[in-house]
Amino acid sequence: MTKLPVTWHSNRTAWMNSKIFTEWLYDLDLMMQKQKRNILLFLDNAPVHSPDVKLQNVTLKFFPANSTAQIQPLDQGIIRTFKAYYRRYLVKHIIANANAAHTADDVKITALDAICWIDQSWRSITEATIRNTFKMAGFEMPAVLDDSTSVTVELNTNDVVVNENKCIEDLDQVLKHISIGGTVMPANDFVNIDDGVPVYNKWDDASDKMLTVNGINFEDAVNDEDTTEQPPSLSEAMNMIRRLHLLSITQQPELHLYVMQLQSKLIDIYLDSNISKQRSIRDFFKPV
Repeated sequence: MTKLPVTWHSNRTAWMNSKIFTEWLYDLDLMMQKQKRNILLFLDNAPVHSPDVKLQNVTLKFFPANSTAQIQPLDQGIIRTFKAYYRRYLVKHIIANANAAHTADDVKITALDAICWIDQSWRSITEATIRNTFKMAGFEMPAVLDDSTSVTVELNTNDVVVNENKCIEDLDQVLKHISIGGTVMPANDFVNIDDGVPVYNKWDDASDKMLTVNGINFEDAVNDEDTTEQPPSLSEAMNMIRRLHLLSITQQPELHLYVMQLQSKLIDIYLDSNISKQRSIRDFFKPV
């Protein structure tokens, strides 16, 4: 799990709970200690956000109860933009795999796929976008020059709207390639489709108790249909790259540069993995 680009927690109900959130806070606090930084973290009053966590370099400040979305930076474009990026990856994956599928069940989406899309989507959210959403939520961003003078950082809130609209337009372009019952879903509807889905257990403040129905514990239940896809070996990956190289040369020249870069990097990894093996040039050729 240490090689994943995100911190992974498994939860069958897909809910945040106080245990996971507290662990994340401790990790964040440790990171700030190592960086010798002190930060202020604003949180809403969700039951899973425990106010009793003792931290050294992170100070928690909670929004007023039942506060509107207008004062919360995440609701000023960050969440919608993130969803648009993520769902574009999702739709493109479905399109790419649909040709070889006989039924909808043949299009597989793994947890690893979702993790990679989450990582790439979050990396696409720029620091400028985050700063601008704070201003849209009413936060001032002063830049202190000395003990007596400060200036206000000029932020362009219009950039947030432009970037969000661009993401929605890009998703619309991808959605044109698929339809449900002959109807194409608008990107705005697709982004907002899960707005009402709960993200934590509202009737259990700690949300640490397991949800049990008919004697089945959903946290411990195992889906027998889950399968583990085995990763290819380096040699197999090298063969895949050679086929991609052939594709780029014969049909998709715009991919050639990227394939060459990937091939070069993969060869470096392959050589490093065999650095301890003293090999003769004859080892690379089959005897005739």
